[in-house]
Amino acid sequence: MDLISQVYSSFFAFWITIKLPALFVNVGPRLFLSCPMDYKDAEMWFTDLWNYSIVPYLLEAVRDEIQVRLSTDFLFLCYSFNV
Repeated sequence: MDLISQVYSSFFAFWITIKLPALFVNVGPRLFLSCPMDYKDAEMWFTDLWNYSIVPYLLEAVRDEIQVRLSTDFLFLCYSFNV
């Protein structure tokens, strides 16, 4: 269980560092509540959660944010140069 709290804290720190909006709520602690108590089961559960839920969500959120930032920057440049 300690590993899960460390991963969650690291994930949250990363989210804050790259300054993504509050979409982080979608990957809240509730995702980790279904963790099995058996070590082997928990390891497999976490690997699946990480690979099939957390990483795809994070990649999508980062891609979306990059698109928003690039389009905002582009509009700002167009406005600045009266294009």
